[in-house]
Amino acid sequence: MAEKMKAPSVDRPELAKHDSAILDLAFAMDCTGSMGSYIKTAQQNIREIVETIVASEKSNVHLALVEYRDHPPQDATFVTRTHDFTSSVSQMKTWLDECKGCPAGLDPIDITRTLAEKGITLYTVGCEPAILSYRDFFMALAYMTGGQYTPLGGAKLLTKIIIGGAQEEMSLQQWMADVDVEVQSRIASGREIDDEALTRDLHAKLAAKGARSKQLVRNNAELAGISSKAKAMSSQMDMKAARSVFKSSMVNSEPVMDEARCSDMYEAVDTETSHYQVNRMLQKSKARNFYKK
Repeated sequence: MAEKMKAPSVDRPELAKHDSAILDLAFAMDCTGSMGSYIKTAQQNIREIVETIVASEKSNVHLALVEYRDHPPQDATFVTRTHDFTSSVSQMKTWLDECKGCPAGLDPIDITRTLAEKGITLYTVGCEPAILSYRDFFMALAYMTGGQYTPLGGAKLLTKIIIGGAQEEMSLQQWMADVDVEVQSRIASGREIDDEALTRDLHAKLAAKGARSKQLVRNNAELAGISSKAKAMSSQMDMKAARSVFKSSMVNSEPVMDEARCSDMYEAVDTETSHYQVNRMLQKSKARNFYKK
């Protein structure tokens, strides 16, 4: 019989109660001068994003913006500037108009783990083909929070990706309680969580319940799951360790997925909750319940 693990006692902060009919959509913006064209695109797309989600999901949308710049001495103004949630689209556009700056200095792996523990799901969007060499890294960041990587072939597709991702995340929330029960049970008993085995068991249980959810698809096909390189990076403790995995993967490279194209089509479809969606929910639950191997 396998030896039980000792789980340390952790004082978990109480999560705020939240109305599931309200979608909180936060934008983190790299505000360099070179980002001007993307900021303009965001201004043009923000109204469409809000109107589409409200119309399709019958939800209220709250928007927030976090600007980030260089750490001192490169920039002495601020490191981050937060604009809290508002339902005003015009207010959001005003914030976007004022964006300038550049990020630096913090460990992305450490920050992403903190986001996951706070219940924040990260979707990473890669502008391909320029990002291809680093696709696994951005895929790893998303996976750590239970989100996913989405390839982008053109700026005009971004709106559809944000809308589809938001719809998928809202629909998955109805099944998170089932996942949390299993994760919390294993943590309480000191059992180690086998991702593959628990994902398989949870998927079977949810399938027996007839679980369905929205799923963001690309050209009528499920988005690619996490690569082995990205999965290895997602388990590292910091950027230094992840960088070592990245360097070794450059030598032993896997076949590259199809590049994104401007002709790609994205939408959220109603379907049976997939095995990979269950696996992503498991990653969320482990982080939110502070599970440590």
